[in-house]
Amino acid sequence: MLALGFLARPEAVLLILAAVVDRFLHFRFDEDGSLSWIRPEMRSLAVGLVLAILIAGPVLMFNIQVTGSPLPTTFGAKSGGVARTLPEMGYLYTVLGIFFQAQPWMTLLAGGGVLVLLFRLGTQDDRGLLPAMWLLGLPMAYGLIDPPGPFNLVGNFGRYYFPLFPILVISGVLAVQTLAMRGEPEARTGGVVRVLRIVLLLVLVLPTFAELVQGAGRYGQSVANVHDSDVRAALWLADRLPPQAVLGVGDIGAIKYLLPNPVVDLAGIVNPEIKVWGAERFLDHYRPDYLVIFPNWLARLFEDVSAFEVVHQFPIEDNITMAGDVLVVYSTPWTRYRLSEPANGDLP
Repeated sequence: MLALGFLARPEAVLLILAAVVDRFLHFRFDEDGSLSWIRPEMRSLAVGLVLAILIAGPVLMFNIQVTGSPLPTTFGAKSGGVARTLPEMGYLYTVLGIFFQAQPWMTLLAGGGVLVLLFRLGTQDDRGLLPAMWLLGLPMAYGLIDPPGPFNLVGNFGRYYFPLFPILVISGVLAVQTLAMRGEPEARTGGVVRVLRIVLLLVLVLPTFAELVQGAGRYGQSVANVHDSDVRAALWLADRLPPQAVLGVGDIGAIKYLLPNPVVDLAGIVNPEIKVWGAERFLDHYRPDYLVIFPNWLARLFEDVSAFEVVHQFPIEDNITMAGDVLVVYSTPWTRYRLSEPANGDLP
């Protein structure tokens, strides 16, 4: 199952490694009170690893063949690999802020849940340390490949850490459960404690409902931002651009989905060679007829932008998602196909 998770999110490879380590962290208390290590059943562990390799191995080999790295191009476009030996505290503070904004109480309690798992090692309630290793290990791993610079490798709205929220909440609940069980005898003495428990429960779940409402608004605005930029640009070009014209784009998804034109990816997800060749050599090789990118991208790709002329602009109202507030169609030094006027009039 963990290997299948890797096919959905590549960082789940860390979860596979943590699961292997967790199998070696089984202990028991002997009659004399000493703690003894329990050797894992190696045959079942080996079978599990072979199955994981069969599922994840071809993907890793494909990544290495295409990019020279086991990381997929979606990672390579944002990070050049291991950038440091230890995560920066500023990065970990940013991750903590992502957790705290959405789940403040559970973030404060999650550390207690991790301690509960540690104290249960060797007891009848021992469930291993896999949740704790996943919760703490992913920020550490991302922190090692976080590229130098002002932008942190967390994704829009911290989405790279969304898979950790269930474990964060479970860890917080584990801490609350432990405290509640210790106070159980007193809770039977009257209804006041029951009322306090209900109030506490409401306080704990209130951030979840508040974040749900805010998240729905962010999702709707993000969809509108994509429509105002990539989708509008694709619809505008659809009736004007010959299908054989080549486009250089920064966001390949909606534009390539809606247009039949050949596309080269300036972000390096589909065309990772741009990082090796450099932007100027890359574009001179593919010679796109038009660029559909944000102005700050153009300035980042070229020192001299005078050869690129603005053809059309798409302002993005209340932008919270895209890399800039205006998406621009540029002609290039290699433009071979001129835009024509649509037969049915101008599109917005």
